[in-house]
Amino acid sequence: MAIVHELYQKNINITDLELAEEIVKYPELEPLDLWLLPQYPFDVWRRKYDYPRLIESIKRRRPDFIEWMNDQGITDEYLLNGYLSDFFESKPLDTTSNKHLIRVTYKGKVNLQSWHNYDSNKQYGGDDDPVEYEYIKAYKSYYDWLRENKGIRFSFINKLDRFNPNTDSEIVYVNTDVRMLKMGAMEPPTNAFGIMLRGKTLEFVNASGLILHGNIRFGDMGNLEFNHCTVDNLKCQELGLYHLNFQNCSVKNIQVINSDLQGWLFVSCYLTGNVIDSKLSYFRIFGGGFTPT
Repeated sequence: MAIVHELYQKNINITDLELAEEIVKYPELEPLDLWLLPQYPFDVWRRKYDYPRLIESIKRRRPDFIEWMNDQGITDEYLLNGYLSDFFESKPLDTTSNKHLIRVTYKGKVNLQSWHNYDSNKQYGGDDDPVEYEYIKAYKSYYDWLRENKGIRFSFINKLDRFNPNTDSEIVYVNTDVRMLKMGAMEPPTNAFGIMLRGKTLEFVNASGLILHGNIRFGDMGNLEFNHCTVDNLKCQELGLYHLNFQNCSVKNIQVINSDLQGWLFVSCYLTGNVIDSKLSYFRIFGGGFTPT
């Protein structure tokens, strides 16, 4: 039985904070456990066991990354308590290359967020449980800084090494020596109402061979976003799914069969594949293209 299942069976009312405290006792988790975790304990677990390896590798293999950190005043604490992808690239069509680092506190959960715009007059939100926003600093993302200071266009999605590709046992390394967390080659769990358990923001994850099937809805449990991921051989079978976001991802050989997909967004992605007897509406593609066969 999945570890997360067992923890919920012991305490069905376990909070995200309590679950995070328990889950970090396990250095290895199966893909099903990772999908079952809510966003906050999932992030806490990764920041303990996964992100440090990636940050160490980037520092060792890309000396200009340390130069960027020093120039922009970015510390290891900032990198470990936010989303790494936020520190790398600004979104297309942004009016400024500056990003703003904000510390957000809600119900005892603290995380760092990178905003493209910041309103200094922003008030605390929420009613019974207010959300506190603490401004930390402005900075340029690593990719923008490289382009402006070194004349280099770079993306970690170009630094992928695959072993046993196009199989359920595929292993993907990023930056040459960091094995990406495996969450593919399976169908994510959903509840009886077709709501995904649990929607997540995923980055630097090997989701190749992921299967999405049926009418999947997002709700309070979160949406699904991919950033700096491999989602090759994604299988969409009789799928009804609105609003799925990919940024800086490899989405090669996507298979869309008898599906109705609306509002999908691809930013700076490698996207190829087949569309059969399906309807694609409001697809947005920036910094790339899609030529279905």
